[in-house]
Amino acid sequence: MTTDTLIRWSGRAGLLGGILLALNFLFLPGGADPAPATVQLHTPYAAEHSLAVFGLVLILFGLTGIYTVQAQAVGRLGLLGYVLSFVACALLVGVSYSDAYVYPTVAAAAPHLFDLAGALVNGPIVLAYALPSVGLLLGALLLGVATLRAQKLSRAATLCFLLGAVLLNLPPQPQGPVPLLVIDLGAVVWAVGLGWLGLTLERASKQAAVPAVALAEEQAHPYLSQASRPSRFQKESEKKLCSKVKRS
Repeated sequence: MTTDTLIRWSGRAGLLGGILLALNFLFLPGGADPAPATVQLHTPYAAEHSLAVFGLVLILFGLTGIYTVQAQAVGRLGLLGYVLSFVACALLVGVSYSDAYVYPTVAAAAPHLFDLAGALVNGPIVLAYALPSVGLLLGALLLGVATLRAQKLSRAATLCFLLGAVLLNLPPQPQGPVPLLVIDLGAVVWAVGLGWLGLTLERASKQAAVPAVALAEEQAHPYLSQASRPSRFQKESEKKLCSKVKRS
């Protein structure tokens, strides 16, 4: 499998991952994560968070494609942004996995842990949730700015990616001041931007492949490529002919 094929498939993975993540937030029951025990036990909480698990896994491949297709152009800034975004998304896979398959069982046995003053929504657990969000915010900002500077992918999609990353990672209620509706909107905007970037990866990979193919052909047939170039004598003859035409 060639690099171009991998990039195209990573773009499709990013598109599908963005759609799944957007659906996760659109159908999010109970607002905050982790939700109160009653929400976890009496709504399709596990199924809804499974969308986030699979979506974030696919987004890991999408981020890799976004970086790979413009690796040289985005430089160290883009590399740092990609690494931070990748690690943060990987950590969020674990968070969503716990939401989907661990917390409902805990909620059935000890529902008080998910009350407003419960141990699983206060204290160190809040920091554990906040660190991946901060990493994703910083990584998405760095990767987005580097992508804008590289001018290889859609500018509108990149701006959507940046705006969504900011809104998604604001401190939500009840721990923070930002309404959950804003967080949900940010998640949808970020997912749309990510999916949009995924759609542009195939075109960008084809454009990047043209000089690489030409270089490979030249390396494979150096004498042919040299023979196809105009010689110094031919260039001088062309100049003389052009000067005669201008005089006449």
